[in-house]
Amino acid sequence: MHLLSFPLYRHLMGHLSTTSSISSRLLIIGGDDSTTSLLVSILENMGEILYSAGGQELLSLIRDKNPDIMLLNAGMRGTSGIDLCASLRKDEACSHIPIILVLDGSDTDSETRSLQAGAVDIITKPLNPLVVQARVKAHLCPKSRNDTCERRMINIYRALSAVNEAMLRLESSAELFPLVCKIAVEYGGMQHAWVGVPDLDDRFIPVASYGKLDEFVDKVTVLSKSGSQEGRGPAGIAFRESRSVIVNDVSSNELTLPWREKAGEYGIKAISTHPILRTGNPYAVLVVYSDQTDAFGQEIVQLLEEMAFSISFALDNFDRETMRRKSEEQFHMLFESAVDGIFIVDSTGRHTDVNVRGAQLLSYSKEEILNLETADIVSEIERVRVPRIYSILRAGISVQSEFHFLRKDGSTFPGEISAQLLPDGRIMSIMRDATKRKKVEEELKLAAMVYRISSEGMMIFDGDSKIIAVNPAYSKITGYTAEEVVGKRAADLRPDIHDEELHQAISDSLNATGYWQGEMWNRHKNGELFAISLSINTTFNADGTVHRRVVLFSDITSRKQSEEMLWQQANFDSLTGLPNRSLFRDHLNQEIRKAKRTGIPMALMFLDLDGFKDVNDTLGHDMGDILLKEAAYRLQGCVREVDTVARLGGDEFTVILSELQDPGNVDRVARHILQRMSAPFKLGDEIAHVSASIGITLYPQDGTEIEDLLKNADQAMYAAKHEGRNRYHYFTASMQEAAQVRMRLVNDLRVALEGNQFEVVYQPIVELSSGIIHKAEALIRWRHPTRGMINPLEFIPLAEDTGMIVSFGNWVFHEAARQAAQWRERHHPGFQISVNISPVQFRNEGIDSSTWFEHLNRLGLPAQGIVVEITEGLLLEATEKVTEQLLRFRDAGIEVALDDFGVGYSSLSYLKKFDIDYLKIDPSVIHGLAQESDDLALCEAIIVMAHKLGIKVIAEGVNTVEQLDLLVKAGCDYGQGYHFSHPIPASELDHFIHASTCLCNAIHTEPIPSNVEATKTYMSS
Repeated sequence: MHLLSFPLYRHLMGHLSTTSSISSRLLIIGGDDSTTSLLVSILENMGEILYSAGGQELLSLIRDKNPDIMLLNAGMRGTSGIDLCASLRKDEACSHIPIILVLDGSDTDSETRSLQAGAVDIITKPLNPLVVQARVKAHLCPKSRNDTCERRMINIYRALSAVNEAMLRLESSAELFPLVCKIAVEYGGMQHAWVGVPDLDDRFIPVASYGKLDEFVDKVTVLSKSGSQEGRGPAGIAFRESRSVIVNDVSSNELTLPWREKAGEYGIKAISTHPILRTGNPYAVLVVYSDQTDAFGQEIVQLLEEMAFSISFALDNFDRETMRRKSEEQFHMLFESAVDGIFIVDSTGRHTDVNVRGAQLLSYSKEEILNLETADIVSEIERVRVPRIYSILRAGISVQSEFHFLRKDGSTFPGEISAQLLPDGRIMSIMRDATKRKKVEEELKLAAMVYRISSEGMMIFDGDSKIIAVNPAYSKITGYTAEEVVGKRAADLRPDIHDEELHQAISDSLNATGYWQGEMWNRHKNGELFAISLSINTTFNADGTVHRRVVLFSDITSRKQSEEMLWQQANFDSLTGLPNRSLFRDHLNQEIRKAKRTGIPMALMFLDLDGFKDVNDTLGHDMGDILLKEAAYRLQGCVREVDTVARLGGDEFTVILSELQDPGNVDRVARHILQRMSAPFKLGDEIAHVSASIGITLYPQDGTEIEDLLKNADQAMYAAKHEGRNRYHYFTASMQEAAQVRMRLVNDLRVALEGNQFEVVYQPIVELSSGIIHKAEALIRWRHPTRGMINPLEFIPLAEDTGMIVSFGNWVFHEAARQAAQWRERHHPGFQISVNISPVQFRNEGIDSSTWFEHLNRLGLPAQGIVVEITEGLLLEATEKVTEQLLRFRDAGIEVALDDFGVGYSSLSYLKKFDIDYLKIDPSVIHGLAQESDDLALCEAIIVMAHKLGIKVIAEGVNTVEQLDLLVKAGCDYGQGYHFSHPIPASELDHFIHASTCLCNAIHTEPIPSNVEATKTYMSS
């Protein structure tokens, strides 16, 4: 970089031309056009300029013109300037002419070789006009002036040249000032030179000094201010007034008075002081001492001024360079630490620099990116845009755009760039990864879309609880438009249906956590109430204050209604509206806890309607439902509001009497219930009568746990039924004992079949017209291993309740079929055994009739060998499944007997529908048989009716001769009872059948003996 501006160069050239009368010839040899032109412009005022490109004509030109000095360019075409210099030095025609070599740059090896080749001096590019002029002047041979002044001028030129050359390589004033002082003394022939900078006390402190007068410089005091005589000397004036001050005779000039004597001691006769400026302001002074009077003529002063000016220029340049470096350092620091990628691209599109972040974004190293062009890092589809972007940038227009950039691994990412043209023609691009921004934008778009189309209502409140936005769903749900609610406070929209407690709870939660979630009722614009599920979230400012509250809600009215309906269905009886079993247990649990907490007893009632089944069977289920609803209504009217009435199912109800301050009230309530339930029920056009059986248990007297109380009340209720119904019964300890006995019996019953504890006994059925026995009823008996024989009335109900009757019934069927097959073979080919079928056996999957039929086939027993006995109750509640099974028996040939006939409804339609083969008159009817009795009339009617329908009649429970005679006279077909035989094992009945058959064959005209013992006695006679 040139240190001197062109105007300064012209000024110096003018100065050199006016201060020298030398007429010289200067020969410029070789070099490119620009270097040659520059040398010509620099040297044109110093004499005649000659030029030669080299070659053979060069020597001719030298001999002809005899130049005073030659400037030889080292970089010549086709040859080396250094080699040419050595060659010229050997030629006698030009060996005396000084040669200055012009080198392309500062290179120690080239400089050494140049001097060895015979060059008197060296000038390096870039060319400094002052350096060139001074060095040429220094080596010109004077022609017209050879005196001391001329030599001094030449030395000063050399000094100026040296200073300017030094300024090219020095970087600070600490290096420059000492060198300037040294050059001024050694080149300029001065006695001493020093540079002073004022301190805080305005005293000039020598920052550089050279020569023989250091001691003098250190002893004298020179000030920059004019307040004392030491400040009014040449240096002070030069500093303050920014002009040179020359004293050519120290001994006589008043300016030197404070130092005159001391200066005389050191031989100082002349002083030249020159201001050194920095950024246009006084900074220092250059002081030069000479041991000769009038040493500083006008030409020398001008050259010293130029030297001071060059120093000032250099200081400013140092400052600029320092600022430039600092700026570069700051830029580099910012460049490398930038969070965005920064790329510098030259005019060809190749990267010349990239920061760390830029390399990271593209997954390349910095070195790899410097070998890439912009098109290499842009996705293939967008590369066509790059040239157009560069065209816009080179036009001086900044560009902001988005690209998909290509990573080293081939993946792409969205990025945004901001690019501009730099002053040096390069392009700087700032790249930012837009992935997150794109994602956020997409999320914002999605959020905006959700906000618009969401079925959830949304409200946004500011920090003052004012509504700032609502979405369309809000208006759809509430009926309010955005214009009607925006700007209003939350309290303005608060419905009037909530208590303050809810609002306070919401406020407390928001203040504590910024969040609340729950369900509430709201009011539509039209006044209708609707249920909402609502959540509130809060965003906060940096200082912790509320920024926004976002409310989301949805209409859950339908869901609430469904939940209410499901809750009702799950907890309330659909027919009566009373709590069902589930809710009843929940209420009972609550009442137990309350009683335990308060110490006030409570009572539990189990209620079963007596005779309801008959009403349901005769009048139909619709009438039964009406009766149940009326019963529920009557029950509720018998208790307090705090009490609970529930329906467990069927005709079973419960009543919880809580907080019994007077336990005697239980009796009053029970009697009231019995009275209300025994009153007639009007069911459409019909009147029905039922009663109630009530079981009562007390807490905590009878138990403290739910299950205990339930069992107690149930047992007490059954006790009331056993005692005759239409009454209430309190639980007693003996009931519990009976229940435990029953439980143990059930457990024993479960292993009885596998333990071979069952046996089958048979009661003969006698044909009354002949006395022949070719029918019997199979009856199960249980021989308990410890209790002995168990009464069937005791264990059969348990087997039915537990469902074990199904397996027991199958076992009895198999045993009876096997026995029937034997007796058919042994006694009578048409022998039949009746098997009792419990209604329980028809439930669920029913009787596996195919298995029964297979068993009969294996035995070779016709189906007619078995008769199934069923009760009237089964026919009355016969389902489609029961009907199908009965018809399957009939189709197979198994006959059906209807047991216990005459005490129930005895519907004739069932007799026709199910093709009944036998009617068995109930023993209760036979028991009352007597001449002229109602029971006799009933028996006669049943027999006549049955015969008309083709049904045979079996009288069950024939225990006396009188009963037998009346039945025979009435035309009854068969008799069964203790008069003939108790149920006996198969082996005994086998002998009995054999004996009775023999007797009838031998004496078939006499009456049939009345019982087994009589038969045996008669046979023995």
